[in-house]
Amino acid sequence: MYGCTIALLIAACGDADDGRQGTNVTGVTIGPVTSGPTATETDSGSATDAPSGSSGASATSEATASDTSPSFDVGNGGGSGKKPPAGEGCRKVDVILAVDNSGSMSEEHAALQGPVFDSFPQALLDINNGIDDFQLAVIDACPKPAIFHNTGDAGACDFSTGLNFMTSTSPALADEFACVTTFPANGYNGQPDNCIDDGAFADDDEQPGLTAAQSVSAMNLMGANFGFVRDDALLFVVAITDEDEELADIGTVQEIHDQLIAAKGGDTSSVVFLGIAGGSNCEGPYGSANNATVSQDLAQLFVDDGQGLFWDLCQGNLEMAFEQAISTIVDDACQDFEPPG
Repeated sequence: MYGCTIALLIAACGDADDGRQGTNVTGVTIGPVTSGPTATETDSGSATDAPSGSSGASATSEATASDTSPSFDVGNGGGSGKKPPAGEGCRKVDVILAVDNSGSMSEEHAALQGPVFDSFPQALLDINNGIDDFQLAVIDACPKPAIFHNTGDAGACDFSTGLNFMTSTSPALADEFACVTTFPANGYNGQPDNCIDDGAFADDDEQPGLTAAQSVSAMNLMGANFGFVRDDALLFVVAITDEDEELADIGTVQEIHDQLIAAKGGDTSSVVFLGIAGGSNCEGPYGSANNATVSQDLAQLFVDDGQGLFWDLCQGNLEMAFEQAISTIVDDACQDFEPPG
């Protein structure tokens, strides 16, 4: 279906403890640790969740930062192993990938196109014991304009939808995703971004959280992003940067959080957020990363809702970050979601 072989692989986890520990930010564990995966594998290969507190899911894994194999284990039942009654829970998911487009992000971009995407589509379809479909939008970290990208370095990506986002039913989904994640400086119909400047916020193109929030504002959903947010779908937002969320043209992370919730009519339970940024100043598997305190604070608001996860970029292993998010918070939120009507 996707133009490439999508494999559901189960990571081989060892018992060796390399001494690394996760970092806690008021209830959320940042990055892989060695105490064992949240999705615990059984002899039959299905996954069951370890208990999580009310503050949200913890990102835990025995996989090391050097692992390159996709390790989604959500087939035939989803993350928590709970089979919802027929007709309950969400049947659709709308996904936004808002990704820093600075030069230092090339390794992260490659990971998105490789080990993350290798299992990402099927893992999404396995949510809630099998959803009907997902929509997938990609945008950089510039909210000027906050319009989903439909071009790459080679030009138009020619999405089968004829829109500026992709769907799980596209016969060329892998090619479409590979095209749009080359992240040129002009993402929508060749329109250039207007974020880079020499003022106080010279890095204000590093605003993945705000960009995602503004992409689903009423104005953009009535304009170029029309049709992306569906009433009967869960909204899954992924915000990635190796620096930090710049609070340019916005006062607080609470405002970003509230804008995303407003896109779903104020329903906190219908938005899931995965924040990926540095948990410290480091030289990690993907190069350098800054201690992203603002990004951590933004993710924490969704963790407090029981709908968020923060992943420490210093630990690498982005495929595990997506696994943890999908197999825990997204799957659970989808099972609990009650579409209107």
